[in-house]
Amino acid sequence: MKEKFKAFYELSEQELSEIWSNDETIIIFDTNILLGLYEYSRNTQDEFFKIFQIVKDNIWIPFHVALEYQRGRLYVIRKEKVSLTKFNTKLDSIKSTVTDEFSSFDFKSKHPDLFSIEEKFRKDICSLVDSFKIEVAKVDETQPCMTEYDDIRAKLDSLLEGKVGEEPEEAWVLDVAKQGATRYDNKIPPGYMDVNKNGSSFTHNNIRYEGKFGDLIIWKQILEHLKSASGLKNVIFVTNDTKEDWCNILDVNGDKHLIGARPELKSEIYKETGINSFMMYKADEFLTAVKKYRHVNVEDKAIEETKHIFDTWKTSTYDLEKYKIDNDTVAKWQNALSILEKHKVDNDTAAKWQNVLSILEKYTVDNNTEAKWQNALSILEKHKVDNDTATRFNKILNSLNNPNDLDDE
Repeated sequence: MKEKFKAFYELSEQELSEIWSNDETIIIFDTNILLGLYEYSRNTQDEFFKIFQIVKDNIWIPFHVALEYQRGRLYVIRKEKVSLTKFNTKLDSIKSTVTDEFSSFDFKSKHPDLFSIEEKFRKDICSLVDSFKIEVAKVDETQPCMTEYDDIRAKLDSLLEGKVGEEPEEAWVLDVAKQGATRYDNKIPPGYMDVNKNGSSFTHNNIRYEGKFGDLIIWKQILEHLKSASGLKNVIFVTNDTKEDWCNILDVNGDKHLIGARPELKSEIYKETGINSFMMYKADEFLTAVKKYRHVNVEDKAIEETKHIFDTWKTSTYDLEKYKIDNDTVAKWQNALSILEKHKVDNDTAAKWQNVLSILEKYTVDNNTEAKWQNALSILEKHKVDNDTATRFNKILNSLNNPNDLDDE
């Protein structure tokens, strides 16, 4: 029975050990693994690149992974920089509270005993804040800058030389999109969970890629490579994408357990390519497996940090998922927000738009949607700033009043 239903079985420890030491094993990294390097501390980055060098003869990535990495790199770098800037602002706010705002209580004349305590408290807090900001600055210095040399990309360039798949022809991309429409309608993995990524399409070398088919393109490029390459028997796919269109998820009373790759994925790759085994690892699981099966000294702190960052991201994702009403409503919200983005006209108005957008975002997350729409619309009304902008606002408001009529105007 096992041979007929191979896709439903997990590998034994003995099989895993043999796969990790086998030259016929290929290790493929998803886009989120490459971009995730920018979110880790320098020590954890070093651990990853140490491991990459050890397994470099087994590494290969699809062309679309490399393309998504190049397109997403600057965004991730900026996001990390902005995060540190926001944290510094919070630290400044703490310092301002204990210096400027505490002085309004006038403890020195009214409560001398409290003033001495308050003065020591203020000095201690300010000293801690200053020390903390120094450490933040050190971390900031190690982070790549958008306009400067990127040592992470330089290392990846060296590592992945000759290990990136060929660029597809336009006809191939169009064919995958055609297949994807049918697959997604029937919830055939992978990629159908990205069906609402309508606003993330882009053009590269005169070929238009629809964002919602990104995962399917990666999957198809993996299959094509395995069919054309010789001497490959095992595939290790490293990804932090744990949505249901990649992972086999067992939900027990809201407690979700990830149990490897979807059986449908394993069935397809076994049938199409003839390989013996396909397994998926998250970033922290990959580090743990290398430590266990390749006997590499991997620092526990690196594994813990990688897992912590993934868990933090996943928790926020699950929280958002709880408040999605249905795919149709989510699509309309995304369409509405993209329309709002188009009508930023100057710095002053743009700032107001950002305020509006942030408020709108708040109202996508609970069940009282109708009331929140009305509240959002009233807030929009407040931010009309001139006749030209008001005309745009009125046009948007008319659309927002009837979400079913939203379009790309």
